[in-house]
Amino acid sequence: IALIAFVPGATALVVGGIDIPHAKQSPTSRALEDQTYPDKWPFDARDLTPQDPSDDQLFYLIPKFVQHAGAECRESLTK
Repeated sequence: IALIAFVPGATALVVGGIDIPHAKQSPTSRALEDQTYPDKWPFDARDLTPQDPSDDQLFYLIPKFVQHAGAECRESLTK
């Protein structure tokens, strides 16, 4: 299943069948273009169990001031 598509002649990026007109095609946006996935889920419960079983509330107690959206995205949201 291709989640990211590049339509020949189109200027927009298509992600999950949705046209993203302001997205720019780049090597990063093409990173999963030729990715293939296994038929069977490759992990079991042990693989998905945290190595540190302690409560992580302390980690989230202190605010972290990070930006999860790129500069272009943030700029378009503030217009």
